[in-house]
Amino acid sequence: LGFSKLRTSNNLSYWFRPSSQNSPSSPLLFFHGIAPCGSLFYLPLIFQSLLTSDRDVYLFSNSSVDMTLRGSTSLDEFDVIEGVEEALDTPENRGKKWTIAGHSLGSCPVTWLLRAFPDKI
Repeated sequence: LGFSKLRTSNNLSYWFRPSSQNSPSSPLLFFHGIAPCGSLFYLPLIFQSLLTSDRDVYLFSNSSVDMTLRGSTSLDEFDVIEGVEEALDTPENRGKKWTIAGHSLGSCPVTWLLRAFPDKI
């Protein structure tokens, strides 16, 4: 599927898949809720998005609720905002609005981003 696992300087981890070309579409940011293996539960939604649009896709991890057997790192509102801003600070995304979605507890970071970046969403 072309995803790479990345991490920001403040340990916000995410999966990233660039568009096939420098797409004018807004990047899609997704924040999962309580789910086994993080974003794995949401693969049908992710596949649908990949099939219907050519855009950068960011799947942000919340290790404190993804039910994996590894240590978790809980990030607060400011860490998430800073991490997302760092992840999307690329020449391809400058000036673009963001499309964001979240499920269950993923709606918390969505709310934080709506408050922090009303002009980008």
